[in-house]
Amino acid sequence: MFYLLKANQSAPHPLPQPLTHNGKCTKVTFKSATLDLKSDLNKGGSGGSAFNLLSASGDILLHITTRRHKDQVALNSQFGGRWGQEEIIPLNGLFTSSGPNAKITISAHAGGYLIKFDDNKGYFYNRRSNEPAVSISYGYSSPVFSDPIIVKCEYRKSACTCGALNSENQA
Repeated sequence: MFYLLKANQSAPHPLPQPLTHNGKCTKVTFKSATLDLKSDLNKGGSGGSAFNLLSASGDILLHITTRRHKDQVALNSQFGGRWGQEEIIPLNGLFTSSGPNAKITISAHAGGYLIKFDDNKGYFYNRRSNEPAVSISYGYSSPVFSDPIIVKCEYRKSACTCGALNSENQA
């Protein structure tokens, strides 16, 4: 299933089905028509775009934010309004595409989420809650990606054959 997701909406967009492993590999891919990795600090912006997976209670299960001014991507979760410990990935070299095919793919696994930037090495983010993701949101203070972006949801009908991943296994 494909659809367009506009940035900075007042309410998160519901997923067609909850994003959870439950014996199935499920994925959400955010695909952008543009990619701008040049920092705009001279314009006063932090240069950030963010993608969120949210639970039914509104907690942020996974927050992925680009920070061009720091040349990094931060991963985090927020429960009850409190942010957890950030995990930082260097931004340089994450995207092989310079434009129309930039994408972030999130696969749900038993222990967390495998996040791939374009088709590069995956980063495993340990699950901090067992709640499934039921909605997504996209926003920015200064756009890195297009607005709107294309969202692709994949739900496999058979059991996952990709093996159990954890923080020790990065694809």
